[in-house]
Parts: sequence; structure tokens; C-alpha cells
Amino acid sequence: MPDTVTIVFDGLMLFRLKDQLCQIKLHTAAKGHVLKLKVTANQRTLVREVFCGDMLKMLHPVNLFVDTGTGRPNAPTVADAGTFNKILNLAGSDFYQRIRTIKPAMYECAINLFEGSIGANALLDDCMRVEEKLFPHLKYHWDSDKDWGLFKQAIQSISSEYIKELPLFARSVKAELALSAGQSLRMVSEKTGKDLFEPLTTGRSYDVSIEYADVDLPESLADCLGFAHHSEALELGAGEPVYGIFKPVIGGSINTVTKVGCCDCVRMDD
Repeated sequence: MPDTVTIVFDGLMLFRLKDQLCQIKLHTAAKGHVLKLKVTANQRTLVREVFCGDMLKMLHPVNLFVDTGTGRPNAPTVADAGTFNKILNLAGSDFYQRIRTIKPAMYECAINLFEGSIGANALLDDCMRVEEKLFPHLKYHWDSDKDWGLFKQAIQSISSEYIKELPLFARSVKAELALSAGQSLRMVSEKTGKDLFEPLTTGRSYDVSIEYADVDLPESLADCLGFAHHSEALELGAGEPVYGIFKPVIGGSINTVTKVGCCDCVRMDD
């Protein structure tokens, strides 16, 4: 019976699934962000590493693969788990009506996933697409649903494009794969040839958390550095608006789902 590996990706990441290779790009232009890597097995922490943006650029690209004894990735075999389209499409009709071009300098590190199935993990609802011109008027915490509702109603009476409800989409992304006898999971910098952690060998199942988010928990909208980074990383036409993702926190308490602010996983279809 193969051992299972579950990998959860969370934070300011851009996903591309093409030719059975999943490329996960990290928005290294987002200041104040770090990649937190954690591996657990049987509720015991085996790996805990933190990488800043400059370190990630020095490691780029990083290959995440099952080593069958060759020391290098086999041909990619990543499959859609059936929910990959639940990862919000930054190039789709929820944001812009035409295909966008990414500014490559914004994403100077990528993780290449070679095996497994990948799709939505936790889903997030009640999110809004908001125009940049509204940013100064939005509050991170709203006193009540009524307070937020009145504000949204007033803005939408001016223009329905300023605030738009988004469909249910992935707050985080999950990949699952299997390890058979003699195999190991490795995460290796193609640039340096070094492993980011010791290979995970068979004999137990693993949970891997890869999170790219703010260094500190944001306590206000001004602290939420990921608010519109993805949209600002797109090549836009002259005067074309920048959009961000916004989920209001009601009643002054930080919801556990939104605790990392507005840094959300998105996808970019070719």
C-alpha cells in the first residue's frame, strides 16, 4: 500500500497546470512576505523552514517530485483533481474580460510540481472584487453586516463595477500523491542542486504545508500587503483599473479563514 503525501499551498501564489506540470509562481515583489515550509508525520513536526523573498530568488526554480532512484524528476504527471477550476482565474471574467500578460519580474521564484493530483482545498465565499479607487474607503473591520451592507449598496448605486461579488473559490490549494517502496519525495533547487529538506522516504504518510504570506498577521487593511498585488502584476491597458480581493471582517474579530488577510491563491490559464 503506497504512503500518501498531502501538500497544502496557501498565500500569494499563481498556479498554472499545463502539459501535466503544475507551476506555482510566488509573488516575490510582495514586500514583507516569507515562505513557511512545514512537514509533519503522525502529528510530529519533521521540518520547519522559513525563506524570505531574496532567498527564494536564489533557489529558483524549485522542483517538487517523487524520486524513483534517478535523483531527478521523471516526466510530469500532475492531474486535475476535478476542482482546479475553483482556483480563481485572474485572467477570466471575474477580473478582466480578456487574456492578461504577467509581468515576469513580479514572480521570480517558481515551484514545479511533477506528480499527483491538484485542486481546491478550503473554499472561500462572500468575497468581493473591488476597484483600487475604493481602497482608501474600505475598512478591514466593519461594525456589523448592516454597516458593510449600507456602504456596499451606496457604492453600487454609483457603479456596479466598483464592487462585485465573486463566486466561491479556493482559499488554499491541495495536492495529493503517493510514495511506493524505494521512492522518496524531494524538494530541490534546480539552481543550487540542494534539497530544501531531507528526502521523505516511505514507511509513513506526510502532510506538507507551503505557505507564502505576510510576516506578521495583518491587523488593518493598510497592513494587508497582498491586497491587490496579483492585479498590479498584470499588464494592463492605459487607464485600466486595478482590482483587489476583499472579504470584510464583521464585528471586530479576525476570522480564522481570513487571518492572512487578502493574499489569495489564483490561477492563470494559457
